[in-house]
Amino acid sequence: MTRGLRLVFLLVALVCALSAAGFLLLRHGLEPAEGLAGEFSAYNHPAEPWFLDAHVVSAVALTLVLGIALGVHVLPSLATESRARRSGLGLAIWAAVMVASGALLPVIAAEGPRLALVWIHGLSGACFALWIPVHLACVRRARRARNGQGVSTPIGGRPPRSPRAKPRALVGARPPYF
Repeated sequence: MTRGLRLVFLLVALVCALSAAGFLLLRHGLEPAEGLAGEFSAYNHPAEPWFLDAHVVSAVALTLVLGIALGVHVLPSLATESRARRSGLGLAIWAAVMVASGALLPVIAAEGPRLALVWIHGLSGACFALWIPVHLACVRRARRARNGQGVSTPIGGRPPRSPRAKPRALVGARPPYF
């Protein structure tokens, strides 16, 4: 992944996570303000719709960046052997659940399935946001091992390959360029 794409991804993911946390705090963490919201209001706080709007717009941008990263980074990484591949696969799975549940939220109207979907979206989004630093740490560790900077081999793991060794492609795998 290029440095520019990584920075855009991290920035958009941060905005999306912070807007979701702000919306969650204003929606469920505060008591409704009597003078501001009133008993007939749909919001607990006047800033709640702003956080929701910021989350929806940043989620669309995050979905776009995730789609670009899928073609540029995820699929090529799956075709080669990489030490950070497992953490990246976990990140991709959390992203898929988060995006799918977020896309279904405006469509589902029944109270029971909607509540389940809200929980699935919230938990998968939190796991996605918390998994990003794990993946970045795995990538750094794999890069150090590849460059021979003295990272120990995990128990049961393979020793680091030579820096001159080329990544092994899967048998019969074609480059994932569309």
